[in-house]
Amino acid sequence: MRTMRAESTFTKGVAMARAFVVRSQAMKIPNRPAQDVEAEVARLREAVKTVSEELAELAQRDAVFAAHQEIVEDEALMRETADIIRETKRCAEFALDKVIASYAEIFDAMDDAYMQARGADIRDVGRRLQLAMQGVRDDRFEGMEDHVIV
Repeated sequence: MRTMRAESTFTKGVAMARAFVVRSQAMKIPNRPAQDVEAEVARLREAVKTVSEELAELAQRDAVFAAHQEIVEDEALMRETADIIRETKRCAEFALDKVIASYAEIFDAMDDAYMQARGADIRDVGRRLQLAMQGVRDDRFEGMEDHVIV
């Protein structure tokens, strides 16, 4: 058995379980003009629906995903992203990246370590939405069994 140190956690305390390692690759965020602004908003809505359904399935295994689902379904996230699409006439990925970054910065600036760690949750939700808009399913958690440390 190997000992690992966790820099941020969802809950406080001590836990012992098998580790489930999640690897993420850097994403390139498109910054292209929107040919049809409302079509971009529709793409965003479809991604929100898709990711919400994926997270609902994962939430049955771990409460972290239920929290992520709440973030995805937040009306302010949708509204602010749609506003940026309409104002800048840029693609949905670009607008979402701006909103996710601004939300994550708010959490990063907080004094409380627990709240700072929520910035990572915001970024993870943004990553899932970005992948969904590109037609890619986020399968990093496939094969995760009950009672693991992520």
